[in-house]
Amino acid sequence: DKLASMWVFGDADSALTIDDISPFLTTKQEADVNARALEWLYGWVGEHINNFVTDEKTPENSVIYGKISDDYIYIIRKSFNEAISDAGFNPTAFLDWASSKSLLKRQDNHHMDVATRVGKSKLQRCIAIKDNYYDDLSDSIVQDVEDELPL
Repeated sequence: DKLASMWVFGDADSALTIDDISPFLTTKQEADVNARALEWLYGWVGEHINNFVTDEKTPENSVIYGKISDDYIYIIRKSFNEAISDAGFNPTAFLDWASSKSLLKRQDNHHMDVATRVGKSKLQRCIAIKDNYYDDLSDSIVQDVEDELPL
């Protein structure tokens, strides 16, 4: 912009600075497709909360997608794969990323899911993802933002 202002417009002093454009730039976290998938997944669970078994209730006469228990959201593997794929995310890539961030409860090093009972059903293969991930990060995010503020 400085060169264009200087050569085309003849006014180098009116060029944009980094401070002028930085509010419009995308951060690494905003560009991270898997972080967006996690945010989408939490929203999806919130939208379908009545389809999840909790300690307080078991949904009646509705499709059950999983359960919420022990600080984890357990999503039946088939439901997880369908939902996240329909949203345009890659389930395998997301699970690899989530595992690297210690967001998943894993049965062993070979499986990204766990076997658990959902309500009164037989054992189901479920993706178990931390329910409180953003709670754990909230203090560090607030501190990062405060460190970046110019005033």
